[in-house]
Amino acid sequence: MSLTDIKAKIEEDARAEAEQILSSARSQAEKIHRQTEEEIRRMEESQKKRLEAEIPEILRRKEIVAKLDVNNHDLTARRALIDEAFEAAKGLMCGMKADEARRFAETLLLQAVETREEWLLVGRDEKALDAAWLQQCNEKHGWNLKMAEEKAPITGGFILRRGLVDVNCSWEMLIRTAREELEAETVKKLFSN
Repeated sequence: MSLTDIKAKIEEDARAEAEQILSSARSQAEKIHRQTEEEIRRMEESQKKRLEAEIPEILRRKEIVAKLDVNNHDLTARRALIDEAFEAAKGLMCGMKADEARRFAETLLLQAVETREEWLLVGRDEKALDAAWLQQCNEKHGWNLKMAEEKAPITGGFILRRGLVDVNCSWEMLIRTAREELEAETVKKLFSN
């Protein structure tokens, strides 16, 4: 055998071996590809089954959230109606005629006065509860109440100041106090169902 024949034989053996290696690699790659495709298919089926199993729970949760939203809107609307009812009551108090406001304020004073030497603060726009009215109350009940020059940030009623203690008899405070006491009953009357 000549050198050329030996070289040709080595090349032929190398090609055959390379072809065998390539064929084996292709076969392994094809096997890995099939296994991967099968794993992907199994994962897709598993995810699909899981999703199908979870859809009722997802829908149930969405329904719960929707009901909560509806209830929240209903509660907001009811709260607005209650606020409106108490605001209307405050409007009625602010709209009292002067003599009614004076009689009502005098009734409140009878309950609030303790030392007979307190100061009375009224709102900036107060017209019914003035110094002349206070003087009449003083004479009638033997008090020595004084009208403060300071004006309170209220829209009706008064604040009775005794040293560092203020007794708030403003219409806003009376409505707020009444609301705390009457809100449950008001809700029952407004929303009896």
